[in-house]
Amino acid sequence: MKMMGSSRPLTWRTTLFALTVGITSMCVAFYYLFRKDEEEEEDDDIGIGRSQMAVIEVSVPRDVVARFIGRNGENIKQLQSSCKARLRFKDDSGDPSSDEPRVLIIRGSSVHVREAELVVQKALCQMPPVFEEVITVPEWAIGRIIGKGGSTINQLCKNTGAKIKVNSEATVSAEIRQITIRGSKEQIDSAMSKIEEIVETESERRDKQKTSVRPRSLPTSRFPLNSWFNIFVTHVESMEYFWAQLIDSNARELDIFTDEITQFYLKYNQTGNRELSVGDLVATKYTDGDDAFYRGRLLSVNGEMAVVQYLDYGDKVDVEFKDLFPLESHFCSFPFQAVRCRLSGIRVMQNDLGSEPLECVKSLIRCAEWVPVKAKFEKQVGDVYELQVVTQEVRRCHQ
Repeated sequence: MKMMGSSRPLTWRTTLFALTVGITSMCVAFYYLFRKDEEEEEDDDIGIGRSQMAVIEVSVPRDVVARFIGRNGENIKQLQSSCKARLRFKDDSGDPSSDEPRVLIIRGSSVHVREAELVVQKALCQMPPVFEEVITVPEWAIGRIIGKGGSTINQLCKNTGAKIKVNSEATVSAEIRQITIRGSKEQIDSAMSKIEEIVETESERRDKQKTSVRPRSLPTSRFPLNSWFNIFVTHVESMEYFWAQLIDSNARELDIFTDEITQFYLKYNQTGNRELSVGDLVATKYTDGDDAFYRGRLLSVNGEMAVVQYLDYGDKVDVEFKDLFPLESHFCSFPFQAVRCRLSGIRVMQNDLGSEPLECVKSLIRCAEWVPVKAKFEKQVGDVYELQVVTQEVRRCHQ
């Protein structure tokens, strides 16, 4: 006779589930055990017995939390030491931009907790209030205010102590941009003063660049004589000729300058310019989906299509004529960065050798890899600079 209610044999699935639940429970138990031990050790550090411990919570405005804590926690550590109580903000998983206050937890003996609460409230009352100021600046100055990779605006925030935020979109006029500054009155005044200095400096620079007529040529970046220098190879034209940028202060300014051109032409009112003629300087986008605008020269026109050479990189591309815009005069004084070059002592007797040798040349001189290549100027023949070039790729090729 079978016994009623006998248990079913355990399957491997049942066993696995039981093990999983058990391990999870153990982990949770160990976490709270260690957390409890840690808190007890901290309480011991400030001389609190478990039976004497009291806990209170204090609301702290979110705007002053960073100043309350201090650099590397210096302020809150000093308060904790003087009051002999433990101060810690409750974990904040909410929206950082929320206006909800943060919760400060004070733990310690009843006497020390009450003393700490009074000290905290006094410290909060003595903190200067946070103000907000919205200013407007010309659209053309935004690139200088932000800086490459946000370097300038980050430095402004660090130096002034204010929070500075540039509106991501221009105003309705498309010529000015709003900047929001938050902090004490002194911090805001300092930030506004430094921003005004940047705008004034950029305005003076732009005034110097303006000319009465739109030129058909630009000053060219020159290579230094009798010395080694670094270049970026931007485009290989053929087995014999390539284009390069000298790595100097102008090269570092090019990204900011390109941002300024892009911001200007994204809001340009005209849709193409039929008055453009071959040889004119133009602004246009690149053809691979890049949204930035670059300086170029119109080389030829065939119906609705045109050939443009990019003056800062050297390559030639086919673009739609309607996508070309006249290059404004204030974008013409900055030297164009691409210089036509040739390897010194090398002459190619036949250029139509197919793509494989050309790709080898590109690899040897690190074309479009944005890797510095060491070069030395030998001589100039017409508009071509003959260079000695040394790269690791070349040395491996000769081994």
